[in-house]
Amino acid sequence: MLISCTHIRIKDIIGFLRFLFYNFRSVRQLQAAPGLLQKSFHATSAFDLWTLSAWKTEKQMLEYVNNGAHLDAMKNFRSIADTYQSKVVRWEAEEFPTWDEAIQRNNECDYEYEKSPYAKLSK
Repeated sequence: MLISCTHIRIKDIIGFLRFLFYNFRSVRQLQAAPGLLQKSFHATSAFDLWTLSAWKTEKQMLEYVNNGAHLDAMKNFRSIADTYQSKVVRWEAEEFPTWDEAIQRNNECDYEYEKSPYAKLSK
């Protein structure tokens, strides 16, 4: 299965309110997404939010990520989050990871949002 772990560092209270708006819509889309095997949400602080999902295939995951409410959220990411402190990490796994495992893998990965394909979408 494909695992996707996202860390979102909210930039301020306005960003948090925007996150809530986009997150509500994205979660509704996620619940109906073909190929989704498992999902989990976590907060390590009020401004450090995490998503963890498992997918049957990368194609199905990208279909969710690049469409609908999730795409709208990505287009507005810079108004929500600190792009230098936020990142997405993906890997193949046999089992759904614990939060400790996912956060460790995320923290160990070099990632620059500004060099990612998502940066081009964001306002």
